[in-house]
Amino acid sequence: MCSYVANEHDRLDILIHCAGTMDHGKLADSTPESFDRLYHANVRGPLMLTQRLLPLLKKPRGQVVFMNSSVGLNARGNKGHYSATKHALKALADSLREEVNADGVRISSVFPGRTATPLMRTVCEKECRPFQPELLLQPEDVANVVVNALTFPWTAEVTNISIRPCSLISVRTCRTGRRPPVRAGRRYQILTEPPPLLGKLCFAEPYRYPARSAHPRSHVRPTRRRAGVVHVLAPTFPATTSAA
Repeated sequence: MCSYVANEHDRLDILIHCAGTMDHGKLADSTPESFDRLYHANVRGPLMLTQRLLPLLKKPRGQVVFMNSSVGLNARGNKGHYSATKHALKALADSLREEVNADGVRISSVFPGRTATPLMRTVCEKECRPFQPELLLQPEDVANVVVNALTFPWTAEVTNISIRPCSLISVRTCRTGRRPPVRAGRRYQILTEPPPLLGKLCFAEPYRYPARSAHPRSHVRPTRRRAGVVHVLAPTFPATTSAA
């Protein structure tokens, strides 16, 4: 993959680390094999991939985004090994930022709370609690803050982003049975056609209109975005979870 990017494009504008794995359980019952699996997926993999692609990121004004977790800031019970790897990932991002800022490379870390994904459905099943996606962050919520950080003017750098489900939305959802629509805010505008850049930045998947947007054919994007061709690399692999 790295050779393909180097041979075909000879540069890389954006690298998004959004792959990982999860394992819950008490530290007293955990095994070294479980920690090694988490470490290789959540820490060693992103580090090695960044090392290989760093020369390509330095050719343009490259950017790296580390998709972390809220437990990367505050460890919780029954998530000790997982939290340790996410704290380590934050340390890598912070150190890398100090090393490559002078080369014109920006580094951002995103710390989302529980998000309505298939992985979270599996986690809820293992925790014996109902999966209620309407009370969780939506994938497009996380994607929007990532796009906003990437398209920020080059006079500044967005370093750490914490995002969690809105308590007001959760209350309204419980009362009405549906999530409030997405609305345009101060830094956003409603468009009727998806810009190509946004489609590429949403983890390199084809753009789909959010199911809960204010209008059937509208979506939200930042008012500022970079011009020109942007090559996005967002490697993913199936994430797994298990309980000790």
